[in-house]
Amino acid sequence: MRVVRPRRARRPPVTTAALERFTAALQGLCAGGTVEYREGDRVRDIRLLHAGPHVNTTDPSSSWWPPPSPTADEGLTVPLGRA
Repeated sequence: MRVVRPRRARRPPVTTAALERFTAALQGLCAGGTVEYREGDRVRDIRLLHAGPHVNTTDPSSSWWPPPSPTADEGLTVPLGRA
C-alpha cells in the first residue's frame, strides 16, 4: 500500500534585494546602530539594547546550523501495540 502525503505549500524564494536589506539591517543592529523596521503599514526605528562590547563584529565567525529534525509525518509515529 502506497502512502500519499499531502504536499506542503512552499514559500517563494527570497530575492537578492531582500537578502541584502536584511543583511544591512543585521549589520547595523550588531554595530549598535538604529535601523528601520517595517511590519505591514507600520514603520519603526529599532536598535538592540545589548550592542557594544558584547557583540564582536570585527572577527570572522563560522555559522553552525543543527540538522533538520524529522516531523511526525516523516515516520516518527508508531502504531499502537508495536515498538
